[in-house]
Amino acid sequence: MELDGGVLLLYYILSILATISVLSIFVTLFVAFSLYGNRATVKKSKHTFFATGSMVAFYGLYFTVMQLGWGGFRYVYDSDAAFYINTALIISATALVVAGAIINLSGRLQLKDNWANQIKIYEGQTLVTGGIYKTIRHPLYTSLILLFIGGSLAYKNLLCAALTAFVFFPSIYYRAKQEELLLCDEFTEYSAYMEKTGMFFPKINLHRSGQ
Repeated sequence: MELDGGVLLLYYILSILATISVLSIFVTLFVAFSLYGNRATVKKSKHTFFATGSMVAFYGLYFTVMQLGWGGFRYVYDSDAAFYINTALIISATALVVAGAIINLSGRLQLKDNWANQIKIYEGQTLVTGGIYKTIRHPLYTSLILLFIGGSLAYKNLLCAALTAFVFFPSIYYRAKQEELLLCDEFTEYSAYMEKTGMFFPKINLHRSGQ
């Protein structure tokens, strides 16, 4: 099936949007390191194997696998249905990546100097529960999950999807749980906050009022 100019332009625009979104996440990370990476007033800390450097290393592995095409498959536009399915996948993937970038920026603007590379509690640190943190406890991790899922969809790469599901997600879940143990120890209200929010995605309340 021959792709016309309008479709190619759409694909090009989606590619630009995804690239800008990914770059924005790295730019905000660089800014966070520059502004808050060397704070010395640490009150409590916990070292984990999966810190910011490990996340960047995972992205390097993920990107390498994607670019080399390992685990991917060539998509053949042999019918109108195949074309529409592929276009829907690319649009969905781009939406996930863009949403991830927006969530990342929102989370960092709310978190400000409470951010740390490792799991740390600073002197004078406050518990951030407003903005996006009102519904999600770890939006920065959410943004990366969306980024990697979106990339796997866009490139139709099963190995990248497997890396996300079986390497990245368990690692980020472990780190988030360790953070929460430290936060519960520091902030008495954190346990109640956990009851009202989701770890990576908004909590769905299946119980209706009065039932």
